[in-house]
Amino acid sequence: MIPAGVKPYQPDTPWQNCHENFSNNFTPDCSWILDHADVSLSEGDLYKRATENLKWVIGQAIEKARQEKLIGNALEAAVALKSNSEVTAKVSRDELEEFFILSDLSVEPAKEANATVAKTSNARCARCWRHRPTVGKSKAHPDLCDRCEEVVNERNVDKTHLHRSELDE
Repeated sequence: MIPAGVKPYQPDTPWQNCHENFSNNFTPDCSWILDHADVSLSEGDLYKRATENLKWVIGQAIEKARQEKLIGNALEAAVALKSNSEVTAKVSRDELEEFFILSDLSVEPAKEANATVAKTSNARCARCWRHRPTVGKSKAHPDLCDRCEEVVNERNVDKTHLHRSELDE
């Protein structure tokens, strides 16, 4: 039982009031919440908000492609991101792919954030499941991408220095 005059906090309440209709082409602007809070945003906080906004835009495009049966999951997507954020200019494409959990990302500047999705033509790595252009290029590990092959080779080199009894553990 809740005492009179005490309203329970519901973390999603402010976000529900941002807009009445969330459509595929809508990017929510809930900056008014921060205007009323006693908060000063650091540069890191601004980058976080910008990347979260782009993640939302990409997520909407991926979900639409999944519903249309164009792709099965986000790692099968080749995403073309039109970004209105300076973050994408300052961060490498590989880091953005890691952050957005994508296999294939292209970024170009634009006035408004938008993402389009196609099915990637790259093969899937057996270890990390990311679709990368380097899968199938190695003779030693044709089912791995270059990143995973490097890790596997490092582990094999490290194991050559171990005693046989340590390898069984």
